[in-house]
Amino acid sequence: MTESEQQDEYVPTLTHFCVKVGTTRDWFAENRTKKPFADSIKTLMLYMEAKQEQRLYSKSGNVVGTIFALKNNYSKNWSDKKEVVHTAQESKAKALTTEELQALVDASED
Repeated sequence: MTESEQQDEYVPTLTHFCVKVGTTRDWFAENRTKKPFADSIKTLMLYMEAKQEQRLYSKSGNVVGTIFALKNNYSKNWSDKKEVVHTAQESKAKALTTEELQALVDASED
């Protein structure tokens, strides 16, 4: 494999980034939205996501593992879940008295 092919196949990870710059994933999580780090971190995350996406289309690598990484690290854009919004509607049924409810119970027991 040529050096160019190895570079194309390389997929950077957040852990690798943290090791290279001498920090931790906890620091990263705490500071990812704070100035002056937010813009640089956003660019880094987009770069890492793009490399994962490219790996989906390459002939090497574990596609299932790549999908797993995308769903877990970039869940805003990669998710199987469907969000369903439930809204309660006001009931149009009339309120039943205790006697009417008891009559329904009695009728169901027959």
